[in-house]
Amino acid sequence: MNSPQPDQSKQTLNDVIAECTTALFEAYGVPMTVEATGALPEIDELVVSGTIGFTGEDMRGTLVLCANSQLLDSPAFRDSTSRAWIGELANQLLGRVKNRLLPFGVTIHLSTPMTMHGHNLQPEPNSPESPSFSLVGASERAVVWFDLETSKTLSLVPQPNADAPTQAEGDLLLF
Repeated sequence: MNSPQPDQSKQTLNDVIAECTTALFEAYGVPMTVEATGALPEIDELVVSGTIGFTGEDMRGTLVLCANSQLLDSPAFRDSTSRAWIGELANQLLGRVKNRLLPFGVTIHLSTPMTMHGHNLQPEPNSPESPSFSLVGASERAVVWFDLETSKTLSLVPQPNADAPTQAEGDLLLF
C-alpha cells in the first residue's frame, strides 16, 4: 500500500478537524460553517477560549478553541458558565478528532482543558502550516487553532487492524 504524500496527510488532517468542529456545533443545534482556513484569523472582540494539549507517538500539540459571546449565549449553552462550556467544547472537539484518527492507527492522549478570556487572543503556533479555521453561524463566531507537531513517519492511511471508536460522539456511557 502506498503511503500518502505529506500534503495528502495534511489535507486529511485538515478535513478531519474541520468536519469534527462543524459536527460538534451541529450536535448542539448551532450550525456553523467554515468561513476561512489556513492563515490564523485575528479576533478583535472579547472571546472565551478553551485550550487543551495532547500527546502521542505520531503527533503532539495543542488545540485552542475561541468563541464569541453570541455563540456561548446560544440556548444549548445556557445551563452553565461560558468558562465551563468553552473548556468542555475544546475537550469534546479534541475527543472527536482523537476518535477520527484511530482508524489511521494514530493514538493521542488528552490533557485537562484550560480556559481564558480576552481581546485579540492570538496563539503563536510552531508552524504557519498548522491547521486553523474560522467558523461562522448566524451571529456566532468561532476560531480553531490546532498547533501540531507530527513525526516524519506519520501517514494517514486507514489501517486494517486499527482501533475504531465503539460509541458515537455524544453517546452516554454508564460505568
